[in-house]
Amino acid sequence: MRAGREIFLLNMASSFAQSLRFLIRHPRKAFALPWNRLVAAVGLNGLGVVQRPSPGHDPELTRGIARITSAQANAVSLAACVAARPRVSIIIPIYGQLDITRRCLASIQANPPECEFEVIVIDDCSPDDSAAQLGSIPGVRLIRNPRNLGFLRSCNEAARYALGEYLCFLNNDTEVQPRWLDALLLTFVGFPGCGLAGSKLISCDGTLQEAGGIVWQDGSAWNFGRGQDPGHCTYNYAREVDYCSGASIMIPARLFHEVGGFDERYAPAYYEDTDIALRLRQLGHRVIYQPASEVLHLEGATCGRDTASGVKSYQAVNMTKFVARWQATLASHEPPGQFVDKAKDRGHRGRVLVIDHLIPMPDRDSGSVDAYNMMLVLRDFGYQVTFASDDSLTFRPKYTRALQRVGVEVLHRPYVSTIKDHVAEHGARYDLAILMRACVMRSHIDDIRSHCPSAKIIFHTVDLHFLRFERQARLEQSESVGRQAESARALELSL
Repeated sequence: MRAGREIFLLNMASSFAQSLRFLIRHPRKAFALPWNRLVAAVGLNGLGVVQRPSPGHDPELTRGIARITSAQANAVSLAACVAARPRVSIIIPIYGQLDITRRCLASIQANPPECEFEVIVIDDCSPDDSAAQLGSIPGVRLIRNPRNLGFLRSCNEAARYALGEYLCFLNNDTEVQPRWLDALLLTFVGFPGCGLAGSKLISCDGTLQEAGGIVWQDGSAWNFGRGQDPGHCTYNYAREVDYCSGASIMIPARLFHEVGGFDERYAPAYYEDTDIALRLRQLGHRVIYQPASEVLHLEGATCGRDTASGVKSYQAVNMTKFVARWQATLASHEPPGQFVDKAKDRGHRGRVLVIDHLIPMPDRDSGSVDAYNMMLVLRDFGYQVTFASDDSLTFRPKYTRALQRVGVEVLHRPYVSTIKDHVAEHGARYDLAILMRACVMRSHIDDIRSHCPSAKIIFHTVDLHFLRFERQARLEQSESVGRQAESARALELSL
């Protein structure tokens, strides 16, 4: 390695976690050392991280949004799905709109979660016969308010009756998709300190409605990604956010009761979901957007769209209350519409770009286990990780979604054409770039240097391949393998 390069070399010789922690937490000390190489290892065994994580069980199919038919809605029954001892209580507050609620319940029947759950429907003095009709559906626990409490207070009231360890608040104008509930629940396992998890919301026209929410400096709230392609890689990795819209959110029941539930100053509705998210964050909990949980949301079906009348009018009223309460916190947030890339990933301390020849496949090889765990370690250090594969950015559903579920942004076609294009546009965002293997280093080091001016560069060799070839050549008495070793040696030692 030529002197003067600000590149650290990682190989298989020492403790990866200790050395990477030193690099990230003490960059000035690292660069002040009298040598320009730091040898560390990617031996992640013993760190308490998974040895061979299963990269998910999603079928390798293109996802589509399934709609509930009238026949399904009219024949709904949850008796075979619900559990006497649920782990999750699904709470659905209603006020009329029987057909919409039936479709919501039918979507749960059509996509039954693997975890044990119950369904609580709380009727807020509906003007139609919703209570009688829904109360006759097998498997539904119906609670009837003696008087109209409004949306917020109905949620708090239903939570008092819930048996589950977790509460999932679900709007009745939703249709859930496969594994929506399990994905939310697993977020609390995969993200230490998670206090609330929210779904990806999709509009009826198939466009994205929300991929987590941003709260701006003036207290206005923004549905990130609204109107965009819900398949885009930007919207499909789990990440820490300001809030998630209450159409589909999960929170531990104990924590919900500890914080006093939704704050009734926001009754009857609006900003209660944003407020509880900020209260949880203030207490040190994380609010996580989980794109693996997909929910179709018929926005406006419950409260309308006119902010000048009806319940919707409380959106502006409650924004004023919200700003008054959180003014000191909001002072550190971004001005409306500015620095979106920073605002959408709340709480990260920096960004890391990881490039390898293929996406990790931990059920196939040990190198993938190391790469997968390395990215988890970086995530737990507080860094937002972006991964790119050097195989034309191929989308591999099983493995791509596995990384996305645990919070890694995965660049892939057709949304990103080349790694060079990506760093040319976004390179300034990165604080660290990890290039894995000599072939990747050779292909991308110049682009990283040109377009990532703030990034420290780590060359992770994964292995010294020329040594492997040399040993193979000796064992097999092979001249061709020997020549391969010479080529590998020249490449690896030149970088």
